[in-house]
Amino acid sequence: MRNYWKVIFIVVIGFCIMMTFGRIASYISYEKIGQMYYEQISAIVGKVVEEIPESEVAIMQSLKQLEEGDILQGQAILRRYGYGGDTLQLVHNQRGLESLMKVNSLVMGIIFSIILITTYGIYRILKQRFGHLQNYLIEIAKGNYKLNIEGVSEGKLSIFEDQIYKTTLALRESKEEQEKEKLNLARNIADISHQLKTPLTSMGIMTDLLLDSEVDEQNRYFIDQLNMQIERLSGLVQVLLKLAQFDAGTVKLKRQEIAIPSFIEEVVEMLEGPIKKKEIQIQQDGEESYFVGDRNWTYEAIHNILYNCVQHSPQGAMIKIEWSQNPIYTEIIIQDQGGGISIEDLPHIFTRFYKGKNASKESIGIGLAMAKTIIEKQNGAIKVENVGEGAQFQIKFY
Repeated sequence: MRNYWKVIFIVVIGFCIMMTFGRIASYISYEKIGQMYYEQISAIVGKVVEEIPESEVAIMQSLKQLEEGDILQGQAILRRYGYGGDTLQLVHNQRGLESLMKVNSLVMGIIFSIILITTYGIYRILKQRFGHLQNYLIEIAKGNYKLNIEGVSEGKLSIFEDQIYKTTLALRESKEEQEKEKLNLARNIADISHQLKTPLTSMGIMTDLLLDSEVDEQNRYFIDQLNMQIERLSGLVQVLLKLAQFDAGTVKLKRQEIAIPSFIEEVVEMLEGPIKKKEIQIQQDGEESYFVGDRNWTYEAIHNILYNCVQHSPQGAMIKIEWSQNPIYTEIIIQDQGGGISIEDLPHIFTRFYKGKNASKESIGIGLAMAKTIIEKQNGAIKVENVGEGAQFQIKFY
């Protein structure tokens, strides 16, 4: 910015210098022209007085008191001899006047050219350096924290470049530290999940053995409840393990064409138990379409969303599943009749471990967050809004 004002300052000073030289040259020109006319009039006066001595007094009086009548009379005499305003030339000093005007124009042109070239050169230098900075900042925005700035040179702009360099270094170190912490956290969660998996499996086997043995009704009830909690805890461990894999960046998502009709039918079949229990009707509508993604992971995402809709739908409700495809994206829409999501919960519905007001006691608050992570990792997007009597989930795969 300081260099920018420097350019403006140089242009203003150059313009002032040019105007000063112009005034000096004009003043010299006027002086020279006045001197030329003086010499010419002197020659005429001398010639006339030499030929007619008694005319000296009349000529001096005419020079001191020029009257319009005298001027008109003199012009008439000159015209009789073929001299007019466009033909009368001061032959003796004509070349000197022309030379003076040429020198004046040349000096003005040189000064203006120097100012123009200097200004353009400074502009090109500033443009090039700011261009390098712009490209550098674009790379930083992409996450490329390289540690060199092209075009760095001495000058006040280099102070700004040096500050960007230091900031970039701090950002890179911060990013590396965050990546390490994130990876360590994911590894710790994975380790804990694996360590929990073994005792949970053992506890499940033991509860199954207890159920097979002879126990009274009260103990059987407690064993059933214990078995349900073990299954719930096992599911949570599995989800945490999967989230840790995504956070650590170890999940390798496949890219394959998946036909939507058969895919949706498969998801619905896996939820046949809860759907029949609530006597929910599933309405499917859409033409033969497909999307590109990982079948297993996307299955889990759609399963979590549909299961959430089933949980919040009343007895005998209807869930609509529609899909469509255009040249830009494939869209899947799932809409329930569960009364919708409260305004307070709507912005946080995809937040991990967030439980809304209408969430069931068994809800962990992680299924929708998992679904969002899976969809977005596959160049997709998901949003939810209240439509009609319930919530509508809109999923797009670009």
